[in-house]
Amino acid sequence: MIVRSITVENWRCYLNPLTVGPFDERLNVIHAPNATGKSTLFEALRRALMDGHRVTGEAVEAIRPWGRDLAPRVTVEFSHDGAEYRITKRFLRNQESVLERKEKGRFVRWKEGPGADEWVRSLLSKNPPGRGLSRAENWGLGQILWAPQGALSLVGLSGDLVNDIRASLGAQLAHPGSGALEKRIEELYGQVFTSTGKYRTGRDEAMVVRLQNRLKEIRDRLQGARERLLKFEEISRKIEELRQRRTQAEREAEGLSKILQSARSKADEYRALLSEEAQRRKEVEESQKQYEDLKERIDRIQTARKELAEAQQQIRVLEEKIPTVEREIETWQRESAQARAAWEDIRRGRGDVDKRQTMAEEARAFVENEKKLSDLRQRLKSIQAAQQALEELERQQAALLAPDARTLKKIREALSAREEALRNIRAALITLEIVPDRETTAEVIEGEPPGSRTVPRGTPLQVQGSPQVVVHLPGVARLRA
Repeated sequence: MIVRSITVENWRCYLNPLTVGPFDERLNVIHAPNATGKSTLFEALRRALMDGHRVTGEAVEAIRPWGRDLAPRVTVEFSHDGAEYRITKRFLRNQESVLERKEKGRFVRWKEGPGADEWVRSLLSKNPPGRGLSRAENWGLGQILWAPQGALSLVGLSGDLVNDIRASLGAQLAHPGSGALEKRIEELYGQVFTSTGKYRTGRDEAMVVRLQNRLKEIRDRLQGARERLLKFEEISRKIEELRQRRTQAEREAEGLSKILQSARSKADEYRALLSEEAQRRKEVEESQKQYEDLKERIDRIQTARKELAEAQQQIRVLEEKIPTVEREIETWQRESAQARAAWEDIRRGRGDVDKRQTMAEEARAFVENEKKLSDLRQRLKSIQAAQQALEELERQQAALLAPDARTLKKIREALSAREEALRNIRAALITLEIVPDRETTAEVIEGEPPGSRTVPRGTPLQVQGSPQVVVHLPGVARLRA
């Protein structure tokens, strides 16, 4: 088997499709800074060649990109026995395994499902895994070809691989041209062992004897180095995972920055609306004041009209009484003349007492009629003054610009918009209420009313604002809502 290329998608730190290759048949080296995903590519290669596509568990869940609900996918192109193949596997959701073979210059489907998994695995190993992900003992020849991060040391080989190696060596030794090889092996064997199989000692002492004394020390050092290596690999894995999380966090922070920028833009719009609301409120107050002034003028006009109607009614009544009053005046004047004549007769001592008495009564009536006539004249003057005042009010009424129906409708719409804006503002404001158990000092940093103030014990303090409210209680806490 010769690997030609590998493509991963939705695999740990790789969200978008990434292809590495094509590789040639010589030594290929992939180099990049630490924690950029080289081990992730090697892991994806193992999963594509050794694991079933329906595998589940925490280990396979770990290859899903952190914080995302995506299905990992890997594609490996390779050649075997002169044919070109391509295996594609998807894990966790909508699992699939498709093996394609190149025919007439293009890949066509050849196997799928478990059959594709088993055929590709059989190229490297005869020991398939039971349940879950494959382990090193299931890799076959991959045990000596692959050194995963965190497991660089080769502890042992599985039985099927050892048997395969022995069978391969046995076939070589059984070949007719293997005599020179056997002779060379015997020469090398004699340099180290005696004919009885013991190490040579003395002048021809084997190097292995001299090294035995150092073997224990080296083994101890090797064990310590292995432990340090395992720790290093574990830390490297954690660093890679943290770097992946940091990358994801940076992406989320970028998204949050966009949201924050949008929120700030909306806050600016809100402040502009607040300013516009204050201007509209001022306009509404001015319109309300103008409306009240106009209403007061209308009320005065209506009152003047009512008084004018009453005065006109009184004038009409008085005008109807004028002929009668004039006739009464003429009668009173005649009677007055007669009374004066009678009075002259009385003064001259003529006439009897009854006639004088009658004349006195007539004189008294004349005086009363004169008084009534004076009152009527005064009332006529008042009526004339009222008529003039009425004419003046009518001129003032004509000069007034009373609002028409359209203006009154706009005033009502402005009042309705004002009430709606006030409700929206109250709904958008954040209210923070503080009721201290003892007298304390509160400093309003963000909100209304701003500034520092002393709050008595048990007295509630309400602070409103948007988009947030911040109150500092010295020696207690800083509250943010």
